[in-house]
Amino acid sequence: MSINTENKRDPASGRIDILHLTSAHPVSDTRIFVKEARALADAGYRVAVAGPGDITGHQTKDHVQVFTLARPKGRLARFTSFARSLYRFSVDMSPRVVHIHDPDLLLLAWFLKRHGIKTVYDVHEEFPKAILSRAWLGPLIIRRVAAQLVDRLERSAAGWLDGIVLADKQLADRFPQDRSVVTRNYLDMSEWPTTLPAPKEITPPLRCIYVGDISEARGLTRMCDAIHEANEAGIEATLELVGRISDTQRDTISNHPSARHIIQHGWGTRSEVASKLATSDIAFCLLEPTPAYREALPVKVLEYIVSGLQVIATDLPRLRSETLLNGAIHFVPWDAPKGALGAAIGKAKTTDRARQEQLQQVVIDHYNWANEAARLNDFYDRLLSDKASKEADSNE
Repeated sequence: MSINTENKRDPASGRIDILHLTSAHPVSDTRIFVKEARALADAGYRVAVAGPGDITGHQTKDHVQVFTLARPKGRLARFTSFARSLYRFSVDMSPRVVHIHDPDLLLLAWFLKRHGIKTVYDVHEEFPKAILSRAWLGPLIIRRVAAQLVDRLERSAAGWLDGIVLADKQLADRFPQDRSVVTRNYLDMSEWPTTLPAPKEITPPLRCIYVGDISEARGLTRMCDAIHEANEAGIEATLELVGRISDTQRDTISNHPSARHIIQHGWGTRSEVASKLATSDIAFCLLEPTPAYREALPVKVLEYIVSGLQVIATDLPRLRSETLLNGAIHFVPWDAPKGALGAAIGKAKTTDRARQEQLQQVVIDHYNWANEAARLNDFYDRLLSDKASKEADSNE
């Protein structure tokens, strides 16, 4: 990655301009590090990322300083001792801006603001809705209470935050427009093909793939059902799962009649993922229609399409509204009768090369992170303008 030489700053010395903090994501997270931190460093800012890791450490990668703090032992520790560690770390570093990526860090941001540090909140999703589908939080009544608390916390924080970065325009209604910017989670095209591989003859079995965290809400059983239905209908198909998986989910697969057609790879690097997508035929995005997923645009769908794949997806309102992607997605209602998923595999196997190339170009032109990065850079240019910097310095 090249640095803007007109604004180049030595990231190894001087005050950090922007410190990204996370309590829930890895420091290598695609949105946090790959897209936002690198884009801001490329614009000339001194940028750092800090979050949980297996060991405490520090490295500089792509002109971004990356700090890992010992991972919290359990979810309660994430909200208590780990939050205190992030707070002390941030005070010691004293950046010009702290850019947080999790709602549980809003209180930390409020305290950091008392130290004269500007605070920016990155809203990855509509967290109150997302909480409702997180079964690990406990019974539904507890999740509802937690969702209400997060909603109130976010609305209160909107009054004192210096800026809000939104991952989708659908989130904008809940935050003040004059301090918000939408930077959608589109593709960094440096990581994805801009031309399709040479045409290959589609021969049995059809290679289906899913990339991402593996869970019931993300369609594990439905993907297994789809493979079983296809093979029962005489359509030879296999499924490759690339992502984190628990022992419980492994048991779900081993006990399913389609088990012999399913290959589990575990998590892969981005280059490994791109390689596996290039040799696949069909991709799955069979999300449960939870309140959060109904309004989401899964970035995986864009990755699948730019790789030349047909996608079989749950019929969700937001995804359906992306009419530019028509022709790449085969929608199957969540309550579709038995056999519908297998039939969708049969339909999706028929592809048109010219149409694939056209859809790939649509993603390159309209779902490209470069456009979002420019908007993020403009946002920070305004936030850290000379006038704003002087005001911040006078408060220290």
